[in-house]
Amino acid sequence: MSKEKLTNSIESGANKLSSAEASEQLERIRESLESSKGEEKKHDAEALKSKIEKIATPAETTSKKAETNNTQPDNIFIDKNQTFYTTLKTVQQEMTKTQRTFSHVIHNRVIERVSDITDKTVARPSIMLGAFSFSAIGSFIVYLIAHRNGYPINSHFIVLALMIMGAVSGLFVEFTYKVIRRIR
Repeated sequence: MSKEKLTNSIESGANKLSSAEASEQLERIRESLESSKGEEKKHDAEALKSKIEKIATPAETTSKKAETNNTQPDNIFIDKNQTFYTTLKTVQQEMTKTQRTFSHVIHNRVIERVSDITDKTVARPSIMLGAFSFSAIGSFIVYLIAHRNGYPINSHFIVLALMIMGAVSGLFVEFTYKVIRRIR
């Protein structure tokens, strides 16, 4: 192996190696370097060995680091809104001016509350799915029947009526599903 390949492999895997893997890699590098000849290669081998020994950390120190990372923070009772808005401000600082302006509009407290309320009432997935599927399929069927029999169609009224029927049926299906799921 060449010096550049060894150095790259050492540097790319520096953070990923456990102590056992590092020692195995060290042994493989030592064997490959001992098989090569020349004073210059021995000097390079010593430099590589010292790099590997600096990178390879004993298992005791890595386990101590893992234990310190798993500890809980001192203040467990952190306000979620405060952390959300703090994170939002830091992310907005990294955005471009147009993105930041759009983010300020979207994350306005009034708009977020309106969005949350409509999400729980009007914009439920079952309502939307029922409304759009009923209006699409129903309008197509009504159009085919009316066209075949030569009737004039007021398509706006039919689409609106089918959307309302689909929304009601979507809510009914969701309610029935939840009741059945509770019974089980």
